[in-house]
Amino acid sequence: MSALKNGNTCRTVITPVKAGSYDVCVKVKDLTSIVKKEYFTFEVADFQAKIVLMNQQITLGQKETITASVTNSSVSCQYAVYYKKTGDSKYQLVQNYQTNQTVSVLPKETGSYEVCVKAKNNAGHVRKAYATFTVNPAITVTQKLSAKTASLGKTITVTPSSAGGTGTIKYAVYYTKKTSYDAGNPKWITALSYGQQGAASITPDKAGVYVVVTKAKDTTGSIAKSAYVTFEIKEPLVAEGSFKNQQSTVYPHTPAIFIASARGSTGGYTYALKFREKGTANWNTLRDYGTDPQFRIEKNAMGNYRLSSKNNFELMILVKDAKGQTAGKIYSFTVSSSDQYELPIIPAN
Repeated sequence: MSALKNGNTCRTVITPVKAGSYDVCVKVKDLTSIVKKEYFTFEVADFQAKIVLMNQQITLGQKETITASVTNSSVSCQYAVYYKKTGDSKYQLVQNYQTNQTVSVLPKETGSYEVCVKAKNNAGHVRKAYATFTVNPAITVTQKLSAKTASLGKTITVTPSSAGGTGTIKYAVYYTKKTSYDAGNPKWITALSYGQQGAASITPDKAGVYVVVTKAKDTTGSIAKSAYVTFEIKEPLVAEGSFKNQQSTVYPHTPAIFIASARGSTGGYTYALKFREKGTANWNTLRDYGTDPQFRIEKNAMGNYRLSSKNNFELMILVKDAKGQTAGKIYSFTVSSSDQYELPIIPAN
């Protein structure tokens, strides 16, 4: 390459086509044909384009971050970035040639994607680099409760499951009182933390209705939340009762009426009653389970007995709930051999 120009200055542009060392010779000749020479050297550095993806896999709804660069940091370049879904014929332009090296894309579909980066130096030379990444379906999470109701002291087990997402899925389970949830100031209790394995066990220390929710997180940090569901913790099943009009003595012609009651558990109560003479081992059934809570205790049902003192008999009231759980309580009562208002027999003189 040569340049010739008359005058005090001469300017030319050198555009090497290959990397390497170059020598430049400048000759100056005056009007008397005297020539002077000057030598210079310069280096032409080659470069290659590079791509770094923040993630090889992302979850639908997340952005992929693309960083472009070149292998030779001394080379000043501008960058153009393109991407397309694998199988498509055309790339989409993300960024035309700029000095900015980092851009983000938000894919609208799941599948495999291809990225192309073009790096152009000041001489207009272009180098390309390619990379691929995968977009997985969005993560969803559900939860299964072992029961919707349980007695106080019993455990509710929450089993999480999920679909979609990227990599290993981790779960967290939280619950709170429904009253505080409805009031808008829930105090969530952690039943399972991210990183813990298996199902969550919830054993509330108070009866009431509770709200539970499960979250799932994949390796990209994408989080999904299940629907909120409720469960109820009921008071333990308790059997109770009392004698009608506080009359706890069974007379030959006047029975005693015992009225049973129950509370706690799941409702649907049925009642049974047994009795025995105090100090004996075996219970006799007065009536098996039925919905009527009222029992008529008559003397002829007591059979033969030996004790005539007050509170010489015991009854056991039994209650069963809709789930088959039972509870009982024992009361004392008296069986008398004489009627309540019978006059005493006065011996003759």
